[in-house]
This record gives sequence, structure tokens and C-alpha cells, in this order.
Amino acid sequence: MFPINSNKANFKRVDYDILDFLEYPKTLEEIKAAFPGVNVTVKVLEFLDKGLIEEKKERYASKFHTSEVKRIIEESRVPEDIKKNFSFFLSQIDNPFVRQNIFSTETREKSDTVFSVMTRSLNQDISIKELSLMRLAMNDLMEKLR
Repeated sequence: MFPINSNKANFKRVDYDILDFLEYPKTLEEIKAAFPGVNVTVKVLEFLDKGLIEEKKERYASKFHTSEVKRIIEESRVPEDIKKNFSFFLSQIDNPFVRQNIFSTETREKSDTVFSVMTRSLNQDISIKELSLMRLAMNDLMEKLR
């Protein structure tokens, strides 16, 4: 059911749930609230020790470096400035100096917002409201890079 590797040997279901929950970075309080009755501090330290949280971040970053993502950005029917800014933002994910500032839940939600509107624009017209929300999200993302 779960991939077996040396880093994840002896994991319980709750360990996988916590690790999946950490795909988007969370504060310790958010993790504790989501998993009451579990000593998440110990779990998170264990995950850090095994390099599993960094592995999640790498997986998140790598999902934006595919030809499919590039195609969606190019073919999306959104303003060119948003396409250029989003492409630039994605190119910065690999920059270690920038990376520490962009792996927040808020930033990931905003990048997901921009990308989902781009994806929807391939098949349907996007509303003025969606466009303005996407523009606000993109502006916030560019601000994170400063």
C-alpha cells in the first residue's frame, strides 16, 4: 500500500497522514491541532532527521518543472505579464536564497491559485473576478521574491 524504503520503515498510518499534511509547510500549532493526541513534535523531528520533509519540498518544487506545466503557461489565455511573472517565479524555486521565503502555506496557495486559473483558461473564459484574484495572487508572489 505504501512505498517501502529505509526512510519510512516502521511507519504507521498516522505517520503517513502527518507527512502528507506537511506537504504544505505548517506551524507546529497547526500540526498539533490537526492531530490531537499525537506527539507531533517528536514525529516532525523524526521526519526532519530522516530528510522526509525536505523530500516533500523537493517533490513540490519538481512538479512545476515539467513540459506540461510550461505548455499550460504558454497556452493559457491570461495576460502576458502574468505568464512571464509566473514563469519567473517558478524559475526561482530552485534558488536556495529565495526558496526559504517561498515555502509558506500562503505562497503555495497563491501559486496554486494562479496555476489553476491558467489551467481553467485553456478550456473556458475566465471571469473578471478570477482574473483580479489571479493578479492579486501573482503580485503577492512577486513581492515574496523581493
